[in-house]
Amino acid sequence: MNCDKSTWLSTAGGTAPQPVSDAEPTVRLLLLGGFRLLHGRRPVVVPRGLQRTIALIGLRPGATRAQLAGLLWPEVPEERALSSLRTALWRLRRDPSCPVIADGDTVRLHPMVDVDVDELARADARVSQGGDPRPAAAVLAAGRHDLLPGWYDDWVLLERERLRQLRLHLLDEMARAHLRAGEHGEALQAALEAMAAEPLRETPHRLVVQVHLAEGNACEALHAYFDYRDLLRRELQLEPSAAMRALISEVLASHDRPRQAPAQPARGVPRLVPGPAGDRATVRAHPGNLLPAPTAGHPPVRAPLLRGPVPAPSTRPDPAPVAGDGGVTRGPARSQDDVVAVRTPLAGTCHPAQPGVPPFGPGDRSRKDGRRPSSRP
Repeated sequence: MNCDKSTWLSTAGGTAPQPVSDAEPTVRLLLLGGFRLLHGRRPVVVPRGLQRTIALIGLRPGATRAQLAGLLWPEVPEERALSSLRTALWRLRRDPSCPVIADGDTVRLHPMVDVDVDELARADARVSQGGDPRPAAAVLAAGRHDLLPGWYDDWVLLERERLRQLRLHLLDEMARAHLRAGEHGEALQAALEAMAAEPLRETPHRLVVQVHLAEGNACEALHAYFDYRDLLRRELQLEPSAAMRALISEVLASHDRPRQAPAQPARGVPRLVPGPAGDRATVRAHPGNLLPAPTAGHPPVRAPLLRGPVPAPSTRPDPAPVAGDGGVTRGPARSQDDVVAVRTPLAGTCHPAQPGVPPFGPGDRSRKDGRRPSSRP
C-alpha cells in the first residue's frame, strides 16, 4: 500500500515507531554531502539498494516509471528495467519508513518530505524576486557540498552540475541584493564565496570590484581587477571582458595618466643691459629683460654683474706681424693681406717673408721635418 501521513516511521537505534502528524515536519532527505534520511533529528536506516531509487525520485519529482527505470538501469532492456523498478517500489511499500507515493504511472515523494535540493531552488527563486537574501545563508552553507559524492551515475553527474550552477547564481544574486541595500560586507562575502567555488568565472570577480568601488576603495578594486586579469592570462590566455574593463575604465585612466608637476610662479634672472660706452652696465628688471627660468636637467642661467668701472679701450698699437719659419706669419693679423699671408702656406710653396730665408716646397720636406736632405739622385 502507499505511504500516507499516518505512516509509521521506524528510526535507527531500536526505538519504537512513531506516528507522523500534520503538525510536525518531520522527514528530511539530504542529498548534498551524502545520502541521509532524517526523521526529526534521527537518521532513518535505508538499504543501500533503495537509496538510489529514493534519491532519483527526490531529484525528479513526478517522473514516470519508464523514465525512472531508464535512468536507474540504463544498460538493460526496458522490460527488465521496469521489472526492477516494480521490485524496488514493492520493497519501499513494505518498509514502514517509506516516504514514496506511487500514483498510477508517476512516482513521487510524500509532501511531508523536505529535500535540501528543493530548499536551494526555493532560496534562489526568493532572492531573484527581490526577497531578503539573509535567510538563504544557511542554505548556501549546506550547498558547499557536492551532490551525492562518490556516486557516478549519469543522472547524478548531470544533477550535480545543475545544482552547482544554481548555487553560483544564487551567490551572485545575494551579492547584488546586499550591494543594492548598501550592505557591502555581506555582498563581498557572497561574491568571495562564489569566487572560491569557481575561480575562473568572471561574474564574482566583477562583483568584488563593484563592491570595492562602492566603498570608495579604488586601490582594492584595481588589485582585484589585475589579479583576475593575470589569472585569466595564465590559465586560459584570455583577457577580461569589455564589461569588466569598462567597470574600472575611469580608475584605470587616472592610474595611467602621467602625473603633472604643480604649477609654480614664473621665475627669471635679470638680464644685463649694457649702457653707453664707458658707463657701468645697468640692470633692467622688466619682463622683457628676464632670461628664461632654469629647467630640469640644465644649470641655472646667471647674468654676470659688473663691479667697478669699465676699463677704457686700449690705445696701444698692435704688435707688428712676425715672420716665422717657412714664411708663416705669426701674430695678430689686422689686414686682408695678413690674412692671405697666413692662409697661403696651406695651398703650396711659400715665398719668404724676409730676404735670406730659403723657400721650401711640397717636395722638400726634410727641412720641415728636421731631417737631412737625402743625397740620393
